[in-house]
Amino acid sequence: VINNEIIGHIGLSEQRIKTVYVKKEYRGHGMATAAYEQLFKIYEYIESDDAREDPAQHIWEKFLLKYPDKITYNKKKDLFIFNSKS
Repeated sequence: VINNEIIGHIGLSEQRIKTVYVKKEYRGHGMATAAYEQLFKIYEYIESDDAREDPAQHIWEKFLLKYPDKITYNKKKDLFIFNSKS
């Protein structure tokens, strides 16, 4: 939310990210990345969707480098997994 305007959202289903949206004029400014970071503060366990678009793939790949002790990639299921208890 910026100036009382919703500029994006993340949709979850049973701790799996199903959708991420940021208004076009706010894309490329780290808003989606910041939203993911907020989820990581709230939830101990989060999975990516297996139908990720390129921007989401890129964000998860950055997190894999940033949090190597908390983010893993399950190749068989094609999922990135955040687990703060790892």
